[in-house]
Parts: sequence; structure tokens; C-alpha cells
Amino acid sequence: MKPFKSGHRRAQLVFVVFSILIILSIISIAIIAIDIDVKNQVRQEIIDGEKVSQSEQEDSNDRVSLIGKIWMYTGIFATIPFLLWVYTAYANLPALGVKDSKFSTGNAIGWFFVPVFNLFRPYQVMDEIWNGSNPNVAGDAHRTQNTSSSSALIGHWWGWFLFTLIVGIFALIISRVDLADYSDTWVGYIEYLQDFVIYRYWTIAFLSIAIVSCFTTALIVRAIDQWQEQKHRLIGEMPGE
Repeated sequence: MKPFKSGHRRAQLVFVVFSILIILSIISIAIIAIDIDVKNQVRQEIIDGEKVSQSEQEDSNDRVSLIGKIWMYTGIFATIPFLLWVYTAYANLPALGVKDSKFSTGNAIGWFFVPVFNLFRPYQVMDEIWNGSNPNVAGDAHRTQNTSSSSALIGHWWGWFLFTLIVGIFALIISRVDLADYSDTWVGYIEYLQDFVIYRYWTIAFLSIAIVSCFTTALIVRAIDQWQEQKHRLIGEMPGE
């Protein structure tokens, strides 16, 4: 059995990175809201027959594009410390009294990348980590695995993750708003702006849900990290250990 290895530093890094994602999401929502206002203003100027400022639109589009790239790269980077933490947390289960784990440590990470299976296996992995790390659950391995009820927080976490994924995919699909698909008239341009604003609203919906998902992830990682440290100390203090 491998000795217990503290995942506290990795948990802290996960908490920091996901907190940054939350902040970036809030900033992104504000920038996109401004862009929506710009698009609506331009649409009204066209309807009223006023002169349209292209530079203001371009500046607004550039801001949205920049914050979008920053968010995307930060989100990709955030998966690295999270998966490293999952690896450490799952590897610690035997040292915390859990016998006959459902997965190998490598598979616990690998299931995140297997299509179809990654819709439910990661939930099972996190559920096992949660139950196995809980210091209030008796140390008997099979009780920890089989009779501990699933945490509602884990269910909410996975539900919000899947919801974020679904809304993100839908927003990506409708984001293909191409000016070339509209008639080369002011009426066509107005329709283009209307559809583009709808896409922006879906992006805001995605970011809002992502905030909840990131917040739930940070809470779970922090809770499990504290539990594992506490349970490790309790096991070390038991007579005969």
C-alpha cells in the first residue's frame, strides 16, 4: 500500500485557478454586456438613419475576443492541477482505509477522457473520493464504499458540470453567425446584429453556469483536502497503527 501523500498544495492551486476562472467569467459577462449594448445601439442608429460608427464595434469585438481567449486558455490550464489533485486524492484512499477501490489510480484520471464513459465515470470517481475521505465514516473499507450515501454536493457538482457542457456546446453551435449569410442590405445587417446579440446572451448564460460549476468544484476540492488531512491524522493516532 502506498503511503499517504498530502495533496494540499495541489488543492490550493486548484482553488486559486478556479477562483481566477470565476473572476474572468464575471469580467467576461460585463464586457459582453457592453458589446450587446453597442450592437443594439448600432442597430437603432441604422433604423433611425444615423451614421454608424464601425470603430466602436471593432473595439468592442476586440475586447470580447481578447477576454474570450484568456478565459479559454485559463480553463484549459485549470484542468491540469485539477486532474493532478484527483490523482493524488484517489491514490490516498487505500492509506485512508478504503480497500478494493473501484478503479486504478490511472483509470480514475483516464475516464475523464473516454467518450460516453466520461459522462458518468468521473462522477463515480469523485463520489468514491468523497466517501473514502470523510473522517466521519467508519474506517471499514466496505462500509466506506458501499453503505455511505452519495453526497448531494457531488451530485450538484456533476450536474452543473454537465449543464455547463450542454449550454457551452449549444452556444458554440449558434455562434456561427456569418454576415455573408445575410442579404447585402441594411435590413440584412439589422437581422445579423439581432442574431449576434442572441448568441451573446447564450454566451452570458454559459459563463453564468460556469461560475456555479467552478465555485462548486473549488468547494469540493477544499472539503476533500481538509477531510483527507484530518482522516490521515486520525488513522495515525489509532492504537496499533
